[in-house]
Amino acid sequence: MKENQHGLSGSRNAAGQFLLFQAGKAQTEYRPFNVDCTEPLKPLEVPPESQCFTQTAMDRLRKMARFSAMAIRLDTFNPESSADVDFFQKAADVVQSVCDAQKGLYGRIAPGWIGCFFPQKSSKACEKIAKAIRNAVSGQKQHSITIGIAQFPTLDYSGMQILENARKAVFHAEFFGPDSTTSFDAVSLNISGDRYYQEGNIQGAVDEFKKALSMDPDNVNVHNSLGVCYAVLGELDKALEEFRTALDLDAAEMMAAYNCGLVHFLQKSYEKALELFLQAERLGAGVFETAFQLGRTFLELKKIGEAIDYFEKALRRNPDSAAAYRYLAEACILEGRFEDALSAYRTAARKNPNDAEALSALGELLNREDKDPEIAALFCRQSVHISPENGLYWERLGRVCLNQKHYEEARKALRRAVDLGRDCLNDLEKIPNPDPVETPQDMSNS
Repeated sequence: MKENQHGLSGSRNAAGQFLLFQAGKAQTEYRPFNVDCTEPLKPLEVPPESQCFTQTAMDRLRKMARFSAMAIRLDTFNPESSADVDFFQKAADVVQSVCDAQKGLYGRIAPGWIGCFFPQKSSKACEKIAKAIRNAVSGQKQHSITIGIAQFPTLDYSGMQILENARKAVFHAEFFGPDSTTSFDAVSLNISGDRYYQEGNIQGAVDEFKKALSMDPDNVNVHNSLGVCYAVLGELDKALEEFRTALDLDAAEMMAAYNCGLVHFLQKSYEKALELFLQAERLGAGVFETAFQLGRTFLELKKIGEAIDYFEKALRRNPDSAAAYRYLAEACILEGRFEDALSAYRTAARKNPNDAEALSALGELLNREDKDPEIAALFCRQSVHISPENGLYWERLGRVCLNQKHYEEARKALRRAVDLGRDCLNDLEKIPNPDPVETPQDMSNS
């Protein structure tokens, strides 16, 4: 299967963005449910002391050297819809008939889901069984089923985990559209890992990607996805190793080149980052991220003209990027193009009213150019409201207020900046001491 490699996923590391494989829009939100403790359907008899379908099935299959599990999902299911319930019952009747013929076991594992176990069957053999089930329940345009298959043994998965693997294969099968069947493989694990990543369970994603590489060690996409997780966890050396492996396996892999470049950027190896970002730009022309990161890299290397060119190129690809406008403004300041910088900062603030850095920098620049002093103070106040722990923003606010002779506000802002580690004592010393307030005793002595 050819995975969709054009999706973008924002890294949880504020330093940049990573390209990450996207599984595509899932029909059903992925939240693991307990497939081990659901009420089975006949003909599987459940001992009174156990109501667990999978456990009961494992008791039957414990002496089997090989078996397969099948997860069957109605692609649309509303338990309050009589049509959906009728179709589910039809599907269950078909599955029962097939299981009877194949000496299989089956049970309802969740609303709209049926699970099966087939003794001595390989996943290949189950694909033929799945086709027979789909053919038997087809004919209603508004309903379809998707089937996932997983085999035991696979890697070090226990028998209790095989039905969950079959369910992961269902989400893999979504990639091919409704009424599809897929067997569990490294791509299933990659998709599962990506879902864990999107939910914020980075360690769960790492575990899935590692399992995927155990099944397919040359899968470029999985190496890249695992590298993304390591980068998010701050393990940059491990991330770089995965990205380099992906690039070694496929020299035309744009994501791997980009991600290698980004790790080098985070490690302040700017020349190496530049080389890799340029490679990624050649491999994937038209991608916003590569142009944006090239602009940042040229900016770090003090090549301001090139930085401006790439920020402008990035904005042609994505005119709504507040970050690109902010970096463009920074580069324009370094070239002395203050009017262009003001325009870029204003656009950044308009695109993202919560961009504290753009607001703060815009206020400082307006103050420096002696333009709209009240607006300058307003922007600086908003920046510290958004990011109250940023000492630089308090320092800028203090300077703006000092310039406007708002001495008390300036004093408070600069003191806060000093508390947050900023070296602005010289600015504090410029603030005149407040006039002493006369006390009643002072007045009686006069």
